[in-house]
Amino acid sequence: QIGYRSWLGGNLDALDQRFDFDAMQKAALASDPGPTRTSETNFAGFLEANGVAQLAGRDLKVNLGVRGVNTKQKVSYVFNGTPIVNDHSYFELLPSLNASYDLGGNLLARFSASRTMTRPDPSSIEPVTNVSLTGDVSRGNPDLQPYFSNAVDLGLEWYYAQGAALTLAGFYKNIQNFVAPVSFQAPFRNAGVPLSALDPQIVRGLVNGLDTLVTFSTAENVQDRQTLKGVEIGFQQPLSFVVRGLGFVGNATYVEANKNTRINGLSRYAFNVTGYYERDDVNFRISYNYRSKYALQIGPVQDGLPDSIITRGRGQLDLSSSYKLPFLKELSLTFEAINLTNSDEYSYFGVENRLAVYRRPGRQFFFGVRGSF
Repeated sequence: QIGYRSWLGGNLDALDQRFDFDAMQKAALASDPGPTRTSETNFAGFLEANGVAQLAGRDLKVNLGVRGVNTKQKVSYVFNGTPIVNDHSYFELLPSLNASYDLGGNLLARFSASRTMTRPDPSSIEPVTNVSLTGDVSRGNPDLQPYFSNAVDLGLEWYYAQGAALTLAGFYKNIQNFVAPVSFQAPFRNAGVPLSALDPQIVRGLVNGLDTLVTFSTAENVQDRQTLKGVEIGFQQPLSFVVRGLGFVGNATYVEANKNTRINGLSRYAFNVTGYYERDDVNFRISYNYRSKYALQIGPVQDGLPDSIITRGRGQLDLSSSYKLPFLKELSLTFEAINLTNSDEYSYFGVENRLAVYRRPGRQFFFGVRGSF
């Protein structure tokens, strides 16, 4: 019987006899690229101008700027005893424009246009090659380049009462050189790892030796442009005429991507509704968030099959609150509750009856004390 006064202990001698740890270490070294050094140097400067002009007797506020960024990146490593160095250097100009115009009647129009740059995640460019027990290969890509986004936003905001607002915005985004995961079938010899360096179990699975077709997984810059467009509506309404300090905030978003998008984690619909009570020493918020289904990983993701891993739509109810102690205003008691609806997370291959990932995070409750000095 196991309890707080007794426990299970492993038989290390039996474990050592069951597994060949020397072979495991050898297999691990087969995927070790040796010392890897990654360095990145950035130098940036910007120019900005702000102004207010009169248009039809009303204020037009403009913010205009451009940012210049020079990046030098170097990745050096050793692969199969051969030193390899990848150098990248690039300079980019990233302009932006923001404008707002007072239409009268508490109505405001906004416009923005910008170009942004996103560098690949450092872990994606590390030249580490890993071989699974089934012989599949995953590796970083030190040749990844940054991707760029040209975005345009147009919106209307109506401030119809104190603390209240109704907003509507449309947006369009054109993404070039997007970094996305990719999987493909190729002979194992393309991994550059000799069979003699592998665990015998892996070698047995490679029935055709170096010519065995296996799945390679890495990241690449997508040549096709990725586009996003959509609308967002927001609503904020204090309810002090009912109860002082009471109110709610809500927003909803609709997004469309190009037909063959490579962007993971994109839901077509999403909305959030929050009710709040804020008065004196009491702060209370309860929120419901929902997002429709999205691609967790765009296919092919397993055995060369074209199906993507899809996560079905999910909603979650959360609560947060705080109370300042009346006898010591610098201290507050806090309480948070996450996922009160006990929602699960279900992902599948192509169709819902082909389970890929199931996760039940459960409800979480947090009590705390927060202070300021």
